Amino acid sequence: MPRVWTGKEDIRAITKTARSSSLKLLSVLAAIRLDEETDAIGNTLILTLVDSKKDTTAADPLASSTWEEVPAAKTLITPVQCKALWAQFQRETEYTITQAIASQEANKRNNNWLPPPWAIAAMVILGFNEFMTLLRNPLWLLFIFASYLLLKALWVQLDISGEFRNGALPGILSLSTKFIPTVTNLLRKLAEEGQTPVNTDATRNNSYSSRITQQWFIINCFI
Repeated sequence: MPRVWTGKEDIRAITKTARSSSLKLLSVLAAIRLDEETDAIGNTLILTLVDSKKDTTAADPLASSTWEEVPAAKTLITPVQCKALWAQFQRETEYTITQAIASQEANKRNNNWLPPPWAIAAMVILGFNEFMTLLRNPLWLLFIFASYLLLKALWVQLDISGEFRNGALPGILSLSTKFIPTVTNLLRKLAEEGQTPVNTDATRNNSYSSRITQQWFIINCFI
């Protein structure tokens, strides 16, 4: 029957119940029963087709053409035929079950209006407006990256972790006296590196070692 899967149903439990009911119907159709006759057809089908442990050494109860305690004249569907019918039934209904699961997953995705986890984390940290600003202007990412490098360089130059070993108040007082000179020194080094004039080959060779030292210092500051 056509059905809309909203995502709240347990399709596997529904499938298990439906197959159990179908197996009971198969056991009813397997033989003619009059005067409240009893047999073990239902239990045999359940144990063999549903609760089997896949034991290859055990004898297959459905590999026979007759049922125990059921005369051949009252047999409508033999054990071998029941096994074949059940295999055919599972093959023909597997597509319906697969389609139901796929429809349920699609319905869940369509109803899931939440953004991905990384977007939620960014909005929590930055705020929704700031997050949308980053998406509209990716240059802010470069600014944030440059700020991160600068802060890391200051962290290394000021030795913040070492300053707070003796306590919070002494660390704050020490950093307050070292912060401005350290920032000024970094900016001066960057300015000197950017304003270095282009001289002749001889002059460049003479100052090559000094410039390499300055560049190595600046690179270490930002790593």
